[in-house]
Amino acid sequence: MYRIVRRQQFSDTTFLWDVHAPDVAKAAQPGHFVMVRLREGGERIPLTVADFDREWGTITMVVQAVGKTTREMLQDYAEGDTFLDFVGPLGLPCHVEKTGHVVLVGGGLGVAPVFPQLRAFKEAGNRITGIIGFRSKDLVFWEAKFREFCDELIVCTDDGSYGRRDS
Repeated sequence: MYRIVRRQQFSDTTFLWDVHAPDVAKAAQPGHFVMVRLREGGERIPLTVADFDREWGTITMVVQAVGKTTREMLQDYAEGDTFLDFVGPLGLPCHVEKTGHVVLVGGGLGVAPVFPQLRAFKEAGNRITGIIGFRSKDLVFWEAKFREFCDELIVCTDDGSYGRRDS
């Protein structure tokens, strides 16, 4: 069983889980994903690794509740709860090297999987420009987390309620 050690709500449908999985956290790299199954007989769903902390042994996933299982995750699971399966890391990690200047772009839920790549490119000695976009100000998340590793961060919203208006 795997424990949800932190749960944070970003909007009505978007939330974060930090899951205690030391073996997965130890091996995780930017670009990896995990497979989650909540209970026996439940479907297995792939979720992108949005962050990892090797010291604490946690994997962070940012999830949007759009299907049966992700809605169940949103409605029925709280911090401290456990679930059945957590397999990973899976997939191929992204190739990170010192190239000079790297621009990373993410929008909406797609901001989350960009973060580990952004941090890795910064740690490799690159200058980083981050561009993150959301539909509106109330949907913005992880701005401070991105600022920590960006030399320049541009925040855009479709409706112009925050940052630059996406046109």
